[in-house]
Amino acid sequence: MKAFEEGTVSVNSIQIHYYRSAPAGAARRTVVFLHGVTDNGLCWSRVVQSLPDSDDLVLMDARAHGHSGAPASGYGADDRASDAAGLIQTLGLVRPVLVGHSMGAETAIATAAIYPALIRAVVLEDPPWPGRFFGSTPEERVERAAQWREEILQLKALNRDELIAQARTNNPNWPEEELGPWADAKQEMNPNLVGMVTAPRRRWSDTIHQAECPILLLTADPERGAIVSPRTVEEAQLLWKNGRAVAIRGAGHSIHREQFDAYMQALQVFLDEVFSPDVQ
Repeated sequence: MKAFEEGTVSVNSIQIHYYRSAPAGAARRTVVFLHGVTDNGLCWSRVVQSLPDSDDLVLMDARAHGHSGAPASGYGADDRASDAAGLIQTLGLVRPVLVGHSMGAETAIATAAIYPALIRAVVLEDPPWPGRFFGSTPEERVERAAQWREEILQLKALNRDELIAQARTNNPNWPEEELGPWADAKQEMNPNLVGMVTAPRRRWSDTIHQAECPILLLTADPERGAIVSPRTVEEAQLLWKNGRAVAIRGAGHSIHREQFDAYMQALQVFLDEVFSPDVQ
């Protein structure tokens, strides 16, 4: 069982909190995990525990999540990419792979596009493409942000047992070990995260075209709640320079929770490839 160290770095005038499972000797591979919206770094615990002990694994709390700071503004993908880049530079991480789920996948590809020298490769688990709020008016986005804030406050008013019960009911195919971290993250999140709705958005197509590093896109079943459609995968394949898509059936939006074995197989194969001595 891996033990996590905790720390914070000062980035963009806020404190970014992280967990780290560092090997005793020289790290064979360095991987940074970027969680989805309303989750936190420890929501990656099951995935991290299944990776080799020789890996240097960093689980970052995004701004307004976990124990990171929650400024009043600054919730666009570029802001989160700047946080990730600052964490990498402050910790002295050498060209890690970024693994992101949902919002974290959007952060990962933006980081690769804006800070290419810092990133070896990215894994994108069901990113929010093409984006729920493109085409909506500013007034509609403000209204949605206000509604979402109320929903977040209602979640935060529940105790841990109530949150776990809700997660179990809404996600009956999640393993029990995923429910506690999910519930803890909901208690820790800050309502300021709704600034994502009104923040400037990058077009996913521009970002993926700009990225130079290897990309693994993991998709699942839209009928089960996955966001990325087969048509979007086709568009991505025309845009990226060095990417591949792997469809994992029997899962919705949280692929690593719902089809863990298939997810881990795809992840480990990709990590082995991009950290191969033959790949610079």
